[in-house]
Amino acid sequence: MPIRFALLNVQGLVTKHTNKLQSTEIRELFSGHDIVLFTETWSNEFSDLHVDGFEHYAVHRLSKSPYAKRDSGGIVVYVKRFLIADDSFVKRVDDTHVWLKLKAEYFEFENDLYICLAYIIPENSGRQAYMETHTFNVISDDILHIQQNTNNECNFMVLGDLNSRCGTLPDYVADDSATHMPTLPDDYVTDTEYFRSSQDATVNANGRLLLYLCKETGLRIANGRVGAGKCSGMCTFVGGRGSSLVDLVLVTNDLLSHFTSFSVNDPNVLSDHCVVKFSMKSCSDTDRIYEHNVESDAEYIQYKYKWNMEYIEEYKTNMESNVRASRLEHLIEELNSTPTTDAIDSAVTGLNDIFNSTCSDNFKVRVQANRTATYENVHIAFDDRCEHLKQIFYDKLNMYRLDKTDQNRHDMVSARSTFKKAIREFKYQQTMQKTNNLLNARVKNAREYWKLLKQAAGINTVNIIQIPL
Repeated sequence: MPIRFALLNVQGLVTKHTNKLQSTEIRELFSGHDIVLFTETWSNEFSDLHVDGFEHYAVHRLSKSPYAKRDSGGIVVYVKRFLIADDSFVKRVDDTHVWLKLKAEYFEFENDLYICLAYIIPENSGRQAYMETHTFNVISDDILHIQQNTNNECNFMVLGDLNSRCGTLPDYVADDSATHMPTLPDDYVTDTEYFRSSQDATVNANGRLLLYLCKETGLRIANGRVGAGKCSGMCTFVGGRGSSLVDLVLVTNDLLSHFTSFSVNDPNVLSDHCVVKFSMKSCSDTDRIYEHNVESDAEYIQYKYKWNMEYIEEYKTNMESNVRASRLEHLIEELNSTPTTDAIDSAVTGLNDIFNSTCSDNFKVRVQANRTATYENVHIAFDDRCEHLKQIFYDKLNMYRLDKTDQNRHDMVSARSTFKKAIREFKYQQTMQKTNNLLNARVKNAREYWKLLKQAAGINTVNIIQIPL
């Protein structure tokens, strides 16, 4: 099974008013991919970004304008736990990019894969004035440093919302030759020309810097070169003022042949950006590890032991019985006579059986499933107006799929904005209703007031000891 990646500028993952981790679209990304990468998460150090089965590595925007109503920037990488090693995390660099390392043994590579998720500030952003060094220059220095530390035995992948429009300009040295300059080293590797298509013909300043980065480091743009999108180089941003190809995947030249798929999804309701999906070849051992972890993730604890003072005398009597005392003495004798690993395991198992048989009747209770943390049980209900506007958006989206004209794009983007505004208004009304109910219960119904407080705090009343008043 190949290693599956998904990349999206999510435009707010977990914020004060929104949790897109609970949306159907995001849940499908996690269920169908091994590595999920988000840019523009608009998160901070207090955001709960946890997803079961994944380790995540987040970078938050360091500074925030005192006049801003929300956080901005932010990136996060989610990696399935079976791919994680002790040295997987490499480093975070300011609030612009993060480096991770995946072992070569998971892929059909000879060398480890270093992944850099980055968000490049748009060239017309006011934040550019506060940056002493462009992020592309920092990434180039990072690559050089990693190459020196690994004796050049490494592969690279740089991806994210790079806000770089490159058109179809070459990301390699055209007409390259080792004889161009007499000072070139004997082991100089000449660039190979690869055709790359793109629906976006515009080239901006960031794009030219990115092309220079590619020529300097040997990285190549995968968009428009591999998978189903190699004949089109589909745009990844679809907004009211136009479309562009800015969510890019750059890899070491030799890795282009390792892609098994590459595609750009249709526009979605979460963001102006489209999901970029791709997969890379994996070795057979990865399939075995993956299947083992899927089985392990499916297991959960059904029972636990909870102490109850009412049964303390009965518990002491059972533990002091002749039968259990005899079993304990037998375990100790076996362990003293043959203190081997197998004997220790047998003794631990036997001791566990003694406690289990003694405690089951009085202290064993079933663990309540955590329904709020299970994706399949999350359902976000909207009113009829939201459902109607949602259907209008999907109708306009289908029209855009069939005929990608400027008018259809404008209609689709407008319908999406109207639908998202209706959702915000509905959520605001729901919040106000809950607040009013809480205020009314505070002076009229104490029991209902505490019940609403527990619901607001996410406390499961089943697990709370009820104290009679």
